[in-house]
Amino acid sequence: RAIANEQVEGFPKKDELKTIFVEHEITEVEVGEDDRGFPILNIDLCGVDWVVHCCNEIYKMIPHVNTEQVEKVMEEIGFGNMKKDIGKDRAADMGMGVTTYSGGWKVKLQLCAATLLNADILMLDEPTGHLDVTNIAWIKNWLTKFKENGGSIITTSHDTGFLNEMCSHIIDFQNRKLKMFKGTQGNVLKEFVEKYPEKKGYFELRNDVVKFKFPEPGPLDGVKSMSKTLLKMKDVTFKYPCRDVPTVFDINIEC
Repeated sequence: RAIANEQVEGFPKKDELKTIFVEHEITEVEVGEDDRGFPILNIDLCGVDWVVHCCNEIYKMIPHVNTEQVEKVMEEIGFGNMKKDIGKDRAADMGMGVTTYSGGWKVKLQLCAATLLNADILMLDEPTGHLDVTNIAWIKNWLTKFKENGGSIITTSHDTGFLNEMCSHIIDFQNRKLKMFKGTQGNVLKEFVEKYPEKKGYFELRNDVVKFKFPEPGPLDGVKSMSKTLLKMKDVTFKYPCRDVPTVFDINIEC
């Protein structure tokens, strides 16, 4: 974040090196006022307006991008566009509020800005966190194409599979200094551990100390029968207000 905000001394400015910081949660920023003088926040914007604001006001693109340019890129990345009757079956529409997007769609939203900016470097904070298998595969494919087109990626991640598949270098903190390790993409973690065996724990999820033990659940207050249905939901369909097609439909639950 500090690099993206030009707060790191000696790091090239945005007009020399275009950097994008991509995260799942969008930080609140005031972007204007409504007719009554109340502040408008970026999280109040719809997806397409958020990308326009991000490109023009945050990253200071010259010349400025317009709505039509942003819509085109968002459609290519996978967003629906109800205004043009495009992608009715897609899980997210560019006209939806940014707070309604899942973590995966928020990442895609910021990658739209990176595409328009023609970024040189992407800085990713846990890019696969909160993503399902489909979206993890999608972002791997997108990032691979980004690198093939000359882009560079700096990422932090607890997903060792993602790191091993996507990275060729590891930046390690040693003796209060950052040290670069160059390996082979697809085998970089094994090579790193072979050189620094004491750091094997970096890439293993283990904890021999903390253990959780939960008590057996007791009976619910007022419930006398263990065989009767307590909660039942039948033929439930849900859709977002701006969508014509439901996100889920015909859901039945009984417990």
